[in-house]
Amino acid sequence: HGTVGGSCIHLHEPPFPYLGIRSGARYLGRSFRGESVHKVDSKGRVSIPASFRRVLEEGDPDFAASNIAQVVLNYGVRPGECLEGYSITGMEEIDGRIRAVAPYSDERESLEFMFNTQSTYVQLDETGRIVLSARLREMFDLGEEVIFAGMNDRFQIWQPKAFEARRKAMSAQVANREGKQAVLAHLGKVAQG
Repeated sequence: HGTVGGSCIHLHEPPFPYLGIRSGARYLGRSFRGESVHKVDSKGRVSIPASFRRVLEEGDPDFAASNIAQVVLNYGVRPGECLEGYSITGMEEIDGRIRAVAPYSDERESLEFMFNTQSTYVQLDETGRIVLSARLREMFDLGEEVIFAGMNDRFQIWQPKAFEARRKAMSAQVANREGKQAVLAHLGKVAQG
């Protein structure tokens, strides 16, 4: 969730395909799961994990006609930490949530800036690679290796040392008995809808 103009806006709660829930209906699509290390070549090309490509293909309405999937890379949600990748339909769902916020309000403009202005469409090539521009590589200190991390309805691209720091922080939070109980309690609340 993000804080905008002093109010808390939750962006990954239903009706997102979070825990299999979408607008009250069961979401049966694939999710981004797992983590993997991938090499980045000198031109910024990196292979998307095969299982992530399947999610992107399912989430791209134009894939059947073109046989080429697209991804929306966002660099405004976690500036300086990691890139986030969304399928086309995943980003359309977020856009729908943003359109539900009052037009011209500070909250809507902040969300539009964070999700629309600070994102770009990237097309996968025939081998399942994308190009990370020099600007994006510089913004996130991405070198010769990156880590892809599945996050259910989105994936993240991390610089390895930053990912390891994030992993340690998350592991410490969940290892703490109270932290683990809070996470599981939230899981139960979301699943109940």
